[in-house]
Amino acid sequence: MAAKSKGFKSAYTRPKAEGYKGHRAGSRKEIAHKLFDTKGFDALSEVTGMGIKESTARRWFYAFNRQAAPAMKTVSIRELRRVLARLDDVLEREGELLVTRHGRPIARVVPARAARAMPSHASLRAAMQRLSVGSEALVREDRDARP
Repeated sequence: MAAKSKGFKSAYTRPKAEGYKGHRAGSRKEIAHKLFDTKGFDALSEVTGMGIKESTARRWFYAFNRQAAPAMKTVSIRELRRVLARLDDVLEREGELLVTRHGRPIARVVPARAARAMPSHASLRAAMQRLSVGSEALVREDRDARP
């Protein structure tokens, strides 16, 4: 019986990413997702250092970020019609609603901002120095000085 060939081994080994403990510690994709979760896009070089193509690592990063979508309540059009009468209560409780059709987002419903009151500039006016001579006297003096 012939011995099985172990294949070609390269003399160069890529540096392992921080936290990478081999295939038994979880799949490389799981480890990449953990790195992307902690370091964001900066972890791309570490992920490619684990022997993963850069294009694959980018695809995993963008797929991971799509899964970590905003935590807003998702409602279908049918549900939105049902809660339309009490939409103000739902928006107050949930903050934002993501409206979907057949599972695909089509709209985002956000509460309208309340009209802001006009700011009082009384403290600003009080802090300003008063002129000893009125502005009309200064303007008249400037005009008279011109040829």
